[in-house]
Amino acid sequence: MQLNVKIAIGLAATCAAAALVGAPAYASSASQADPVAELLAMMPAVDPAEFRAELADLAAEENSTVEALAEQMLAEAKPQDVDPGTDIVRDVPVHNARHKGDVFYTDAKTGGVNHGHVGFYGANRDVIEAHSSSGVRHVPQTQVRVKAGSARALESKNNGARNGAADYAGRHVGKKYDMDFVSNKGKNEEGSFNCSELVWRGFKSQGIDVDKDGGRGVYPRDVRDDNDFNTYDKY
Repeated sequence: MQLNVKIAIGLAATCAAAALVGAPAYASSASQADPVAELLAMMPAVDPAEFRAELADLAAEENSTVEALAEQMLAEAKPQDVDPGTDIVRDVPVHNARHKGDVFYTDAKTGGVNHGHVGFYGANRDVIEAHSSSGVRHVPQTQVRVKAGSARALESKNNGARNGAADYAGRHVGKKYDMDFVSNKGKNEEGSFNCSELVWRGFKSQGIDVDKDGGRGVYPRDVRDDNDFNTYDKY
């Protein structure tokens, strides 16, 4: 079972390389004592009763507990510090890639949550990415900005997979944006994507799993840190 709650966790804008803002407001002692309450504090647009009911159903299906599942989700969804040296104010143009199917990463933080943003490079100085405001899009590189000090260009160690992964993403241009991050790997449908899900599914279509921690959800930093990638540009 996959959680069907649409997660408005601040991650939607995060995955669109949104502007960085202040520290999270949800880290209260009360929420820290209750992992479900802490998740809900991160998701103000989610109906608490619906979320708790779906967690209970999932826990029963997996012979687990609501608290254990919530703690697992929190471990992945917790805000991360920006990379050392990141200029949280200055946007810069995304650099050129070596190959079609390379991946770019940038810090991106909204509401204190920094999970970053990833997307594919195309063949002609263009980008294929899942953007919160427009879904999966194919745009010139000139329309893409990244955070100075955190941006990276990554190439897969599997040369043969790059083209196929980018082509997969290209076939889904126009699909809507997926706001479910905490369990985005569990879905069998391809009707919507968030940024890391698009990159992960692109490489998965080529038989490669680029989720570093293998968790329930795949986040941009999981893609960035996966052993399949070499970083050849940091700026």
